[in-house]
Amino acid sequence: MQHPTVRNVRSHGRQPSLAQRLRSPNNHTERRAVPGADECLTAARSHCDDVDTVGVCAVLSSRPPRASSLAVTCHHLDVEREVLPCDRNYLAPDGSEVRLLVTGTKGNMAHFRLPPGEVSVAKQHASVEELWYFTGGRGEMCIGDDTTVVCAGVSVRVPPLTRFQFRSHGPHPLEAVAVAMPPWPGAHEELDAEARW
Repeated sequence: MQHPTVRNVRSHGRQPSLAQRLRSPNNHTERRAVPGADECLTAARSHCDDVDTVGVCAVLSSRPPRASSLAVTCHHLDVEREVLPCDRNYLAPDGSEVRLLVTGTKGNMAHFRLPPGEVSVAKQHASVEELWYFTGGRGEMCIGDDTTVVCAGVSVRVPPLTRFQFRSHGPHPLEAVAVAMPPWPGAHEELDAEARW
């Protein structure tokens, strides 16, 4: 069995152990029954230390044929959670469909979708840095003067004041989740740039 991945978001003060968070009366746990989930949780509990209790959201997932992995996000308050909306929230200035996800104090997350065969409008950001992770489709992305092939599993960084443009090679939409840092300030952030395609 592959070792589980346990990721903790830093909280103020000392970090509670996974076991304490799971035993907490404030525990907010979602659990799907998947092969190897109990073994994964038991292995994660073995890495525990002793500190304060906070709420926790534990998500167990399985990616056959690999073993389950455990991702844990800790917060002093209730867990913030957003489900990917079915309908887009708006159309971005670059032409992609935007579905808003969670927003934090230092960044926010959104899902982007570009239909098959489409090319986005070239843009650059005045002050925001973005980290993109592609979840579906296949295409290319131009960042500055470089072009790279993108598909599910690829991540890229888009620095501020750097041209970016992407295109979808179909037959499926090109899809990505991106984190903007600082949080997206509004339409004035997006500046025109010279097109690659």
